[in-house]
Amino acid sequence: MSRARRRGGGHDDGAERWLVSYADFITLLFAFFVVLFASSNVDKAKVEEFTEAYELYLADGPRKLFALGPHAAGDRMVEAESHAGDTELVDPEQERLKLTEAEMAPVEDKLRRILDELLLDETVRMKIEARGLVISLQEAALFPAGGAAFRPGSEALLDTVAKAVTVTRDRQVRLEGHTDNRPIQTKQFPSNWELSSARATEVMRALQQADSFDPSNVSIAGYGEHRPIAPNDTPEGRAQNRRVDIVILAEGAALQEPVTVSPEP
Repeated sequence: MSRARRRGGGHDDGAERWLVSYADFITLLFAFFVVLFASSNVDKAKVEEFTEAYELYLADGPRKLFALGPHAAGDRMVEAESHAGDTELVDPEQERLKLTEAEMAPVEDKLRRILDELLLDETVRMKIEARGLVISLQEAALFPAGGAAFRPGSEALLDTVAKAVTVTRDRQVRLEGHTDNRPIQTKQFPSNWELSSARATEVMRALQQADSFDPSNVSIAGYGEHRPIAPNDTPEGRAQNRRVDIVILAEGAALQEPVTVSPEP
């Protein structure tokens, strides 16, 4: 009797220990859902900034670093030079131009000494672009209107240009023909595409005869009227657009050219 009474009326402290475990479980479950809710409210603007910066990083290579910097309007993704302590936004195109200018400056200096007189009267124009050093030969000094045969007396100009291009013998060179936007339709040149390509080809032949560079380093492009450098609504603008550009490619641009594959033995 006394044993049964103790068993039935006694209080067992361990019988309610499950309540503690249950309470802990409910607390953890609540914390888990709070974390899920917080994760669903990520700042979309910051995610977009991070995505854009990462794409720029992939496009420009490991030379750049990206860091988050505090600004008055909020955190923004900013681009920082790996060797600099300060962060600043940098235009990739401007960075490529700076690299090309540093690479091509010695070449430009040598060519200016050779082309001095031609540059003074603007028969030839020269500038550095992100892709390389561009030597523009004006149509009026080389070709008659609508034709691709050299004018009489243009030999001296071509000889001087060939001498200048010899300085860049080991570099990739692209010759680009350009016209204005006036249509042409002749038996020889049905459109400006054919005319621009033929003029670039003629300049290539003249330079090749002067033994100025290896033909395997040369490519030819005809752009017709589609790459103007001046408005086509004035005679002066059209005259600037009628040209053949000799582009001395920078190393970065040359790497994008097709690679010569040697035949298997």
